Amino acid sequence: MTVPESNEVKFKALRDDLHRRYDHVVDSAEVDRVLDELIDDHASKANVQTFVPIIVERDAAEALEDRGCAMRSGATAVARSSSSASTTPVVRRSPR
Repeated sequence: MTVPESNEVKFKALRDDLHRRYDHVVDSAEVDRVLDELIDDHASKANVQTFVPIIVERDAAEALEDRGCAMRSGATAVARSSSSASTTPVVRRSPR
């Protein structure tokens, strides 16, 4: 999915802010993926575009918080090998 250029400009400040807030908690690519999906979803459904950035920010922050909480509660992301063709992330739980 590709964010149209007009949306890219409109959401640049939000994207930068979300990276500052969540890159230390979740992968940078995950921040972009969540944001791009929400922009596509909300922008395509909204009759009035004025509030789309506000709704996207709220939903993205909530989704990234949920992912960050899952990571902090014992799930440890394991880096994929750069030679791996798989796009499925590997997650291992720490023993309790």
